[in-house]
Amino acid sequence: MLWDFIRNTNREYGVTVLLTTHYIEEADQLCDRIAIINHGKIAAVGTPAELKATVEGEVIEVEMRNQATLDGLDGLEGIREVRREGSKILISVPSSSDILPAVIESIGASNIRRISIHEPSLESAFLKITGKTIEEEESVDIRKFYANIRRARR
Repeated sequence: MLWDFIRNTNREYGVTVLLTTHYIEEADQLCDRIAIINHGKIAAVGTPAELKATVEGEVIEVEMRNQATLDGLDGLEGIREVRREGSKILISVPSSSDILPAVIESIGASNIRRISIHEPSLESAFLKITGKTIEEEESVDIRKFYANIRRARR
């Protein structure tokens, strides 16, 4: 309901709505322009599409049926990185459509439970720009925060 109110206010009255949020999805859905702030300084400004474009490539997420060997992936051209997270394999590539058939052949279709393609997101752009995820960034030392407030009031 709040999202609809913000959109309608912007559209009907032609006013700019300044939105501060820690919810990346909310910013992506509602904002025409976004400023990413890191340690109190503006680190990047742009449209959601412009910020996402700073992240090159895609991630192929493969959920495995078993612990198949990944040796064949190392030799495939275009693979930037391969990480295993439990039963999942995360494969960073410039373009999933170019390499996906070779990945499936290398792993073996019978070893694959599910495949997902993750295109660049605002979360991945935030990570690239700040070096931290939004969750890591949110951890604030409350004592430092109040000390800075007291200093600013003087």
